[in-house]
Parts: sequence; structure tokens; C-alpha cells
Amino acid sequence: MRRGNDGSVSYYQGIAVDITDRKRTDEELRDAYRRLDEIIDFLPDPTFVINLEGKVVRWNRAIEKMTGIPKSAMIGKGNYEYAISFYGQRRPILIDLIMMSDKDFEKDHYEKAHREGDIMYAETYASHIYEGKGASLWVVASKLFDASGNAIGAIESIRNITRHKQAEEDLQKTLENFRKALATTIQVMVSVVEIRDPYTAGHQHRVANLAQAIATEMGLAPETIEGAGMAGSIHDIGKLSVPAEILVKPGRLTEMEFSLIKEHPRMGYEMLKDVELPWHVAEIIYQHHERMDGSGYPQGLKGNDILIEARIMAVADVVEAMASHRPYRPALEMRAALDEIATNRDILYDPEAVDACLRLFHEKGYQIGQL
Repeated sequence: MRRGNDGSVSYYQGIAVDITDRKRTDEELRDAYRRLDEIIDFLPDPTFVINLEGKVVRWNRAIEKMTGIPKSAMIGKGNYEYAISFYGQRRPILIDLIMMSDKDFEKDHYEKAHREGDIMYAETYASHIYEGKGASLWVVASKLFDASGNAIGAIESIRNITRHKQAEEDLQKTLENFRKALATTIQVMVSVVEIRDPYTAGHQHRVANLAQAIATEMGLAPETIEGAGMAGSIHDIGKLSVPAEILVKPGRLTEMEFSLIKEHPRMGYEMLKDVELPWHVAEIIYQHHERMDGSGYPQGLKGNDILIEARIMAVADVVEAMASHRPYRPALEMRAALDEIATNRDILYDPEAVDACLRLFHEKGYQIGQL
């Protein structure tokens, strides 16, 4: 701007810049921010966003419905400025995700309390937001990053899984009832066997306990341990097919009588092979008299062809039988039973099962019959 001698403006001078494109870009960005905000707002899962200071910058309709706290009351508020009841205590509904971990992604399962006081199970997905790591427009619009590129906020989505959790609990109750019914049925089977063969009363129970202890000492999976115990508790069920006079005979068995006894694993398998059980109990029973060198019966299986549970039970069965009274002989000393499995380690009996059994008795004070 130039003025004359009298102070009047004689002319103006300047530079004009066309900012049409920039204005158009700004408008498009604002439209994009608005659309993204609408998308977040209408997400079916409760979702919120916090910045580095823990202030809420997004609070969608779903989380309003879940908590009963309106967006207007939460925007700009910190994590600890609003809370809901959780197990009778006042705990924040928001989590300080920035302090929780340095990971880009966090997934957590936890329980929250519904605003009416009912327990609500929630599955949460949370992610930190970083500068330059795919931050979307609405993140930029919320100014959630800093110049250093450090974590500048977090987004968390909460999914109500109460119905799924209740379904899981109902299924667990059903399984527990099934296990109780199965245990009762097994006990009936055990009682029938022991009525016909009173000299071995408690034998199956003691073998089951020892088999489980050996499997535990070997560090096997819980289902393997349970399967070994379950099969052990009825491993002699096939003796129901053996004449009672042979089972209780005080003298030495004839070759024919012993051949009938040797059929009890097969008969036990035939009795249980069509019964649906959580473990392969029928096969374990079928194999519990097999030996590592193939000298066992009734199939002559060798080594790893024999199920691990059956190999464990072979050790437990021999130790318990030798240490207990039988019609044809008195009980032997426990030392003799342990010497038997030690001498025939890796010949008749699985070496790992033998080592575990010996540790139980020599180092951990295990006694036949203990739980």
C-alpha cells in the first residue's frame, strides 16, 4: 500500500495466492473425519479412544449403552474420572493402555460389572496408536501423536461375551455331571469284579492311583494322566468272563486255566470298545499285559506300538500285584516288586515309566494305596 504526500492511498500492491485446492482438501478431510467418526459411532462393539494424557476423545453409542454413560459426559474426561462398580469396588472402566505394555496390540479377557450390577463378561481388543504406523484420518484429526513418534494414544474395543461365557459354564456343568455319572458307573463295574474276585478287592483302585502318580511324575498331559487312572480303575473288568472258581483257586493254575485268565484283556476290550469315553480306555485295557519285547499278551505288541497309558499300567499292575496277597501266594516285599521292574527295565517295561515309579517309592515316599 502506497500513500501520497497528503496521506491518501495512491495504490495497493500485493500477491494473491490461489488456495482453492487447499480449501477443497481441507473440506474433503473434514468430510472424511466426519464419516470416520460416524463409522466409529455406529460400530456394534463398544469402542473408545484415549490420548496420551488418558483423556477420552471418542466414545461410541455402543459403549454408551453398555455403561449408561453418555458421550457428552466422557469426552475430555480422564480414565479415573468415571468408574463403574466392579466386584463391589470402585474401579475405572477405562484402562491406562499406554502404561500397560509397549506392544502394538493387546488382547485381554476380564469381567466387568454391568451398570445394573449383573456380571458382564467382556473380551477386549486394544491397540496403541503410533505416529507414522498407519494412523488413520480420524486419529490425525484427534491429534493423538507427538513429534517424537512415541505412543500417543490407544483404542479399545469391548465385546460382550456374557452369553458365550454362560454357554461355556453350562457345558462345563454338563461335562461335570457326565463325569460324575461315569464315575458312578465305573464304581459299579469295579464292585461287580471285586465281588467275584474278593482276593483282589481294591487292586484296581490301587493300580489306578499308582498309574496316575507315575504319569504325573513323567510330566505327561492332564488328559493322559486322567486316562491312565480311569483305565486302571477297571483294567480287570474282563475277568467277569472268567469262571469264579479259577479266580479264587488257592493252588497253582493249570495251563488251560491260565489261558482263560490271559483272555481277560481281550474280553475287557470287547465289553468297552463301543462305549464312548473321553479316553481310549478299551485299547488301554486291551494292551495292559503287553510287554516292551513283544512277550506279552494277547496281541504280542512291542515298544511304542503299546499305548503309553498301557505301558504305565503294566508297571503299576506288576508292582501292586507282587506287593499284595494272592490266593496262590502271600504278599511279597515291596523291594522284590521294585527289583522286578528295575531288572526288566526296557526289556519288559517302559524305561521312563519304571524310572518314574522308582523315584516315587525311593525318593518321594510313595506307598501302595495312597491317593
